[in-house]
Amino acid sequence: MLQGKRLILFIGFAAMCVAVPVFLVFLLHQTARDREVDRVMERLRFDLDTQVEIVLEDAFNALDTYDFPAFGTCDGLSREIMRRLAYTSVYVKDLMVADRNNDVICNTSGSQQTIRRRAQSQNLADGIHQVEAVQIESEQIEAILISRTLGENRILSALVLSNSLVAARSHKALLEDGFVFLSLVDGTDVGRYPHSVLSAPSGRQLTDFSVLEGPLTSFPFELKVFVSNDKLSEPLTDSPFWISVFGALVFGTALCTGLCYMSFAQPASLNSVELALRNRQFVASYQPIVNIRTGEFIGCEALIRLRKPDGTLIEPNAFIQDAEGSGLAIEMTVLLMKRIRADLEELYGRNPSLKVGINLFSDHLNRSETVAEIEEVFGPSQIRFEQLTFELTERLPVESSKMAKKVIAKIQSLGSHVALDDVGTGHNGLKYLMELGVDIIKIDKLFIDGVSDSGFSRTIVDALIKLAKEMDILVVAEGIERLDQVANLKELGVHMAQGYFYSKPLPPEAFLAFMDDALSKPGSRGKHDGQHRQVPQYLKLVSKHHPATS
Repeated sequence: MLQGKRLILFIGFAAMCVAVPVFLVFLLHQTARDREVDRVMERLRFDLDTQVEIVLEDAFNALDTYDFPAFGTCDGLSREIMRRLAYTSVYVKDLMVADRNNDVICNTSGSQQTIRRRAQSQNLADGIHQVEAVQIESEQIEAILISRTLGENRILSALVLSNSLVAARSHKALLEDGFVFLSLVDGTDVGRYPHSVLSAPSGRQLTDFSVLEGPLTSFPFELKVFVSNDKLSEPLTDSPFWISVFGALVFGTALCTGLCYMSFAQPASLNSVELALRNRQFVASYQPIVNIRTGEFIGCEALIRLRKPDGTLIEPNAFIQDAEGSGLAIEMTVLLMKRIRADLEELYGRNPSLKVGINLFSDHLNRSETVAEIEEVFGPSQIRFEQLTFELTERLPVESSKMAKKVIAKIQSLGSHVALDDVGTGHNGLKYLMELGVDIIKIDKLFIDGVSDSGFSRTIVDALIKLAKEMDILVVAEGIERLDQVANLKELGVHMAQGYFYSKPLPPEAFLAFMDDALSKPGSRGKHDGQHRQVPQYLKLVSKHHPATS
């Protein structure tokens, strides 16, 4: 009888070991689903916002290029120029000139199109262009007119089909059972996807959809998107199977080894980066950056390190690849930014001209949340956005240059700078310089090592510096180790540099002592005046904190 009771208790304990983890897994699964839905919807909003911006910029370019007053009448030459502009534009269907009564004087075809205006025009934020909803009556097609005034009696307009504003090719599968409405702020409908859908699909209730709505960022449009809940759930359709497997494994574990296995097996399954994040082992080292013409320290670059329990610092080349491959690079960077804020806040609050460089990964440029993470970390701190420089490596490609440009522009709108690191070592350097709109380039040590010679390294460095000057981009030389390199870089026109000649990367305490010592030297421009101080005897200062510096 007692043995039977023990068996019942054992079975009850085993059942509890199964029920609790399975319940938690279901709970985590639902939480993960909600987060995934929010992420997908936000990405959809961002992409639709970007599509409207791209279409309108295409129309702006056509309008700002054509100069009708220079041609006067609607002759063959005027129409030919208009046709070429419309042809080279991706989204502009027609260009037309109208008078103050909205009567068309000239267009690309030379024929009269009957255009019905559906609402009053709305002024755009630039104060130059207007937008209004219209219908091409001959084709029963809805469109918008983007217009600007030419003199006193002429209006130049670009005709754009409404459905191009909400083209959602990258989200076609997601919106297969859904639909998108785009309207002016007065409620006038100007675009739909699919363009034939005027209401929810028949037989479906609005409760079957997740809804995203609100104004666009830069233009007077309102967006409303309905996405089928079934479509949003598709990426997680395999989850019930894995939950069952997990429950079965927990059941077998509870029967065979009990809580002991559950206590020790899970931590062993974590990779080194995940364990380091959990234990907050990632720290920052700081390498000073110097104005080689004035001898002033202008800031530093923050370099991530993994500190083992025994105090040993691990270089990033030992874990960066694992961090990117496991999808933990973003979380690792957020932790690094928090370390930077804690380490430098007091020093940088007293010296607002000091800068700090922070490395980003290509994944940062493929997601709209990057800027929000920067604002969340540094917004409440004494470190100003203007003191931050975010460095992108040329060695890793970005998935979407359009998304990258948008993220970079938002970072720059905060007042921060963006630098292109490792310039010359990848295959995208000139393309990135032309497309991404960076503020700074950092020439890789590979070329700095040979800058004192008359070979290809000096030629490449000289070419990069001249190109940067033409594009109004600052230049930083990396990996400076010798005095002759400093002299040659001065001769070539470089102003900023970093490397072992000045200092190795320093741990936070040593860097703060180093900078306090440097900024307090006689001949400085005044205590706490926000200006950099002239710092002679670099090597003496560096060796004080890092005797191994070469």
